[in-house]
Amino acid sequence: DKLLCFSNRGKVYLLQVYEIPESGRQSRGTALVNLLPLEEKEFITATMPINDFSDEYFLLMVTARGMIKKTSLHEYRNTRKTGLIALSLSENDELIAVRLTDGNKEVIVGTSAGLFVRFPEDQVRPMGRSARGVKAVTLGKKDRVINADLVTGDQQMLLASSGGYGKRVAVSDFAVHRRGGKGMIGLKTTMQSGPLSIFIVLNGDEEEFMIVTARGVVNRQKIEQVSLMGRYARGVTLIRLDENDRVMNLIGL
Repeated sequence: DKLLCFSNRGKVYLLQVYEIPESGRQSRGTALVNLLPLEEKEFITATMPINDFSDEYFLLMVTARGMIKKTSLHEYRNTRKTGLIALSLSENDELIAVRLTDGNKEVIVGTSAGLFVRFPEDQVRPMGRSARGVKAVTLGKKDRVINADLVTGDQQMLLASSGGYGKRVAVSDFAVHRRGGKGMIGLKTTMQSGPLSIFIVLNGDEEEFMIVTARGVVNRQKIEQVSLMGRYARGVTLIRLDENDRVMNLIGL
């Protein structure tokens, strides 16, 4: 496969998977700056394995400041290792999430304040590579988008706050609205829990998940041990963190 690597600055790079060195579980891995021509303060925020740049599919991109854009996958067929512009960004914005879609899904966008907005994907028209996109969610002054994904009404999401609290919540608890709204509460954040750090959509076949922290701690748990709760609940303790550590990512297994 080819691996499309999207950076926080809205660029996309092409990397052949065989160019990535294999390594063991405890290895630090290979620095991406040795594989891609990344600029200072540029880092990869999303990757997408691709083997066919079909014009029947689209790339859906969401930024930290709440913008969303949909572009035909075919427009990225000439992506080079030196990179192309994937979308234009306004000042102080970053690209944070990229999803492959057929154009007929529903989108859910989550923010650090624990708010979620769910809307049909057809509310986002296809645009060219250099377009900035349209508003997906209206953010508060200190709020930012932490992730976005494609959903159906019978799925569940796994949520985790930076302070190690989390829960499962049903996608159906969030009504479908028009894009651009402020969203509905999905996690009641407090000083102790910290802001919402990450959420993932469960497909139903995952039995376990991994929590990854900023200090590189990886904790593996069973999904059934995390309670299914309502939208306003803070959740339960998923992991006890060392001082100055925080939850960074969730991975379904």
